[in-house]
Amino acid sequence: MKHVIDSQGGNHDKEWKEKKKAISCALVAVMSVGLAACGTTSYDFKVSYDGIKTGDVSSKISVHDPSILKADGEYYIFGSHMSAAKSSDLLNWEKVADGYSKKKKSCIRTDI
Repeated sequence: MKHVIDSQGGNHDKEWKEKKKAISCALVAVMSVGLAACGTTSYDFKVSYDGIKTGDVSSKISVHDPSILKADGEYYIFGSHMSAAKSSDLLNWEKVADGYSKKKKSCIRTDI
């Protein structure tokens, strides 16, 4: 950085450094007060499940990334891992495909 002296003999570099120092100190002070205020508030994130009815809806069917289709009064669920199931009430499911099977030849991959 060049050392600048004006025509009256003033030192602009020194003045600028002093201003930067004062601004930096003021910013640190303001940020410290702001951060100190953040730590004084506490929150209670407890959730009460009292009065909420629950039930077992496990169908023992696992389908990843499901898509559901309704056809002829039956619901069909298809997954990205090639598993599928069907249901008439969306609660009770019957497996109709189990994904890739080593017993059967796949039309997608012939080495399985």
